[in-house]
Amino acid sequence: MTAQKVISLVLILLITTVTIGTTGTIGFTTEMSPLVSTQEILVEKGQYIETLSRDIQVPIDAVIPGLGGKVTYNTSLGLTHILLNKKVVTYNMTLNTFIIGSLSYPADSVISKVDGQMYLSLNVLNTFWGVKFAYAEQGIHLSFQNGTSWHETKPTFIAHAGGEWQGLMVSNSKEAIEASIADGAYMMELDFLKTYDGHYVLAHDWASVRNLFSFMGGSLPTLEQFMAAESKYGLTPLDLSGLIDLLIENPKLKIVTDTKSNNIDFFTYIAEQYPEYQNRFYPQVFSEYQYLLATKRGYKTIIYSLYVYYRSDASILEFARTHDLYAVTMAEERVYTGLAQKLSNLGITTYVHTINSFDAVSKLKKLGVYGFYTDTLHQK
Repeated sequence: MTAQKVISLVLILLITTVTIGTTGTIGFTTEMSPLVSTQEILVEKGQYIETLSRDIQVPIDAVIPGLGGKVTYNTSLGLTHILLNKKVVTYNMTLNTFIIGSLSYPADSVISKVDGQMYLSLNVLNTFWGVKFAYAEQGIHLSFQNGTSWHETKPTFIAHAGGEWQGLMVSNSKEAIEASIADGAYMMELDFLKTYDGHYVLAHDWASVRNLFSFMGGSLPTLEQFMAAESKYGLTPLDLSGLIDLLIENPKLKIVTDTKSNNIDFFTYIAEQYPEYQNRFYPQVFSEYQYLLATKRGYKTIIYSLYVYYRSDASILEFARTHDLYAVTMAEERVYTGLAQKLSNLGITTYVHTINSFDAVSKLKKLGVYGFYTDTLHQK
């Protein structure tokens, strides 16, 4: 990678004393703030710009080889012992606690289990095992003391509205989603609307729904009418519970949300009704206010989408520089202002919607774009 492309967030590792309070929380001495907030961005002109960061859950299977460790399970007691670099942490699944020695702590921010996969907090990996990491435009890179590393990349292509299926675009249907999964897409953007009786279903707009499906009722169907709708194209409509079933069946699947009704209501509903799957939803927010509310509801991987409200390049750059974003998404014409390149120079991922030409991909990549929402390019 050339010097012009060295655009990564680098964690400055400091020697710190970890203190254990009587309330069962982990605290830090006054010499430093919590670990992942001490970061800098190296940009082309040699300037250093402070930024915020999120904690990251790392699959433990990716960590074990790097630290020469092992995981043992005591199923009768509901315990998981994690031995890494001669240090042991025990996870009590029954009590959902994280145990060091004879003391235990709430485990929610330390270790988690999703779809059978165990995850460790990057904060914990750094604090207790000295794992170094860099956060670059392309994703997370972990560097282990034995010289091995692990890299999680962000996808180049995100399947738009579930992807094209048999020539049909923007269907958000079960068939489109399953076809995209079969083509290797593990991240897709999906649209959500509320029915007349207040249930979330997968649909871009009611006019397009009526072109794909036939159902009885007024302009705004009930959930029952929507799910009973027939399609001459052989499509299966999906509600939110049907999407959760697909998440269960496909552990790598992640959803970028495009909510046509109240965005924050939808984020809140997912967090309250499906907390175990919340980290599989990557909310698109359309304003800084929505971003702040999404973070308060526990979302960590947030995409700032620019298509609803206009903000100047300068204000977007300032917000992206000072807040942790998974990505910024924009229309193609916004790229030509130089915004994508400026964001890339700050190590911030940019996506463009909706691109279905490899020629356009090649052109836009030269202008700083990282990835693309697409109907077709993710297909084999």
